[in-house]
Amino acid sequence: RERLRGSKPHGGASVTALAMDRTEDEEALSDSLVSGGVDSSIAVHDMATGALLVQRHNAHGVSSVLCCAVLAVGREKRVVSGGQDGTLRSWRLADLQPLGEAQKVHDGWPILCVAVCRPLDREGRTHHRFVTSGQDACVILWELSSAEATPRPAAKVQCTSAEGRSYRLTSLAWHRGGEHTAGGVDVAWGEGRCFAGDVDGRILVWPLEDMYGAQGGGQGSLAPG
Repeated sequence: RERLRGSKPHGGASVTALAMDRTEDEEALSDSLVSGGVDSSIAVHDMATGALLVQRHNAHGVSSVLCCAVLAVGREKRVVSGGQDGTLRSWRLADLQPLGEAQKVHDGWPILCVAVCRPLDREGRTHHRFVTSGQDACVILWELSSAEATPRPAAKVQCTSAEGRSYRLTSLAWHRGGEHTAGGVDVAWGEGRCFAGDVDGRILVWPLEDMYGAQGGGQGSLAPG
């Protein structure tokens, strides 16, 4: 931890993305911190010792890494990263080897945020999921199974107000859904909800069911609920 304090794994370039991998297996590697930078590199740090474990240079060519997240796919941990150039990449956490090809998404606009969702069991298979948002004012819901190296878009929605004005999203978070009690009232959120912040100071929310419903086989529009 001491070695992380004040360290500059990206050559002094701005660190623009961080993600944490928390292991619950006592025999596995310790918790890891993943960082991405303006220098287009991704680094994995050991949180127990502060050591730099592995670093991937030119992860997005010469474009900045704007966001990253750690996704558990079966027994494998993966890093998903989004670039200034609108590319989405997947990496094996253990050695940052690429998984599949780079995907040009969000119409080539910068990918600003990524958030991991709860897996979905469907037709006897587990579909691991995450969402991304881009400067194109769209949110894309992604799915993949443990047999797939490249995630596939399950829904893409344009985030608009009731008046049809696009929201300019700057942050994402995901609530896993399920049932809980708030203020003595039982609340059910089904498959979960996507929360997003925008440049005008709003915090918006979309239920997952609405994202799938808005898709309708193509790109849809969705006003926050």
